[in-house]
Amino acid sequence: MSYMLRFVNTVDERLHRCSQWVLSHLKLGHVQQDLKRSRKGGFTLVELMVVVAVIAILAAIAMPQFMSAADKAKAAKETADIQIIKNATQLYMIVKVVSLKKYLFTVLFNG
Repeated sequence: MSYMLRFVNTVDERLHRCSQWVLSHLKLGHVQQDLKRSRKGGFTLVELMVVVAVIAILAAIAMPQFMSAADKAKAAKETADIQIIKNATQLYMIVKVVSLKKYLFTVLFNG
């Protein structure tokens, strides 16, 4: 969330600088004064729409990648779980075979 706030603030700063540059090159003094007065109230509708559009585009790009990463993590966990079950089964079989061999040896040779 902090990243998004920094991003929105950066976009707002750049929009403000861009508008100041345009106004300084237009040399329209009365327009500059009117905009300076209106800037004190907050963000303009266009600025808010640009920020919302940028956030929507970033979300549209990031969500498929996030979902793909979540699917890969789930598959990796399932693979690890299967490996754990495999190892436990092998260990169980080794213990049982060793126990069976000891039992057979005792029965066959010690009578």
